[in-house]
Amino acid sequence: MGNAAKAVVDNLTWPGKPVPPAPKNTRTAAEEALFKAGQGVYATNCAGCHQDQGQGAPRVAPALANSKIVIGRPDMPLRVLLNGKDGSIGEMPPLGQSLSDEQLAQVLTFIRGSFGNTASPINAELAKEFRLSYAFRKKPWTDVELEKPPR
Repeated sequence: MGNAAKAVVDNLTWPGKPVPPAPKNTRTAAEEALFKAGQGVYATNCAGCHQDQGQGAPRVAPALANSKIVIGRPDMPLRVLLNGKDGSIGEMPPLGQSLSDEQLAQVLTFIRGSFGNTASPINAELAKEFRLSYAFRKKPWTDVELEKPPR
C-alpha cells in the first residue's frame, strides 16, 4: 500500500511541493569515464539520426529515451550496434563494426545513462564477447530475435 500511495503523491503537484533530490550518480570512476567519452562517440556517430537529445526523428530513427532495447538486457543494444536492426522506420546499419570494443562500451554507457535512461553501464569486455559471439551474423536483428535471450 505504501508504494501505491507514493506513486500517487509523486504524480500530484501543488504550490510549494518540495522538489525531490536529484538521483545520485551510481557509476564508478571508470564507468563515469566511459560515460563522458561516450558523449563524443554519440555526437559523431549517432546524433545525426537519433538527434542530440536522443529524441529520434520521424521516418529516420526512433527515440532512444525509454527504448526497451536501450534499457533492456545489455546484449540487446550491443547486438543492434554490431549487426544492425530491421525496424518499422527502416534498417539501422551495423555502425558498431567501425567502432572499437572500448568505443562501443563508451557510447552504450552514455546512451543507457542519458535521455532519462538509467540502465547499467556496459564494459569493453562484454562488447568484445558479443562481437566475437555474433561475428558469423550477416543480417540485421529483428525485434522478435532481440527479445530472445542470447544463446
